[in-house]
Amino acid sequence: QRSTPTMAEVEERQSASADIAATENGTVVSEGASDPVPPPQPKESSGSAPRAAAAAASTPSGSSVAKGFPPTAIARSYEEACAKFGVTKNSALFDQLSEGVGDVLDLGKNYIGNRGVLPLLEVIPQMETLRRVVLHDNGLRNDAAIAISQALADHPSLTEVDLSQNQISLNGGQALLELLNRNPRIRVLDYSN
Repeated sequence: QRSTPTMAEVEERQSASADIAATENGTVVSEGASDPVPPPQPKESSGSAPRAAAAAASTPSGSSVAKGFPPTAIARSYEEACAKFGVTKNSALFDQLSEGVGDVLDLGKNYIGNRGVLPLLEVIPQMETLRRVVLHDNGLRNDAAIAISQALADHPSLTEVDLSQNQISLNGGQALLELLNRNPRIRVLDYSN
């Protein structure tokens, strides 16, 4: 239940909105951001070596955890959240969580979907060093954008969110703008289509 905002709150939001510039391709960069993070590079399609290298690079120690290693607490929390929401766990996401997530969580082209993103949003607050979330081309729509904006509003380290190649329209875009207003640490938001 949301109360009607006061005039001061409206003016504050308008002032904050004026500090945000949108580029033609849908990437939003906060004014004053000294150097926006470059857009993600296309994934290589041959083999799993690039994914393994990316996973190794994203772990805090720089080394990957061998397959078959017991899942991390975050991976177990993700499994529990999947059961809570009644969705099948996404194996690519579970593998990344089991290996340990450093500062990048790249789930591009995994078709998580609106319902499947909900368990992820339950565990993202546990990823305190996370700086970049890549969810491009995942079948996400306005409901997911709204849930994402609520879940990431207080994240302490997140600076970039890639939601490109999803089906997000006006309602979802408004929620994402509110996310930028509520979490000034997020300096790049890509929702291009």
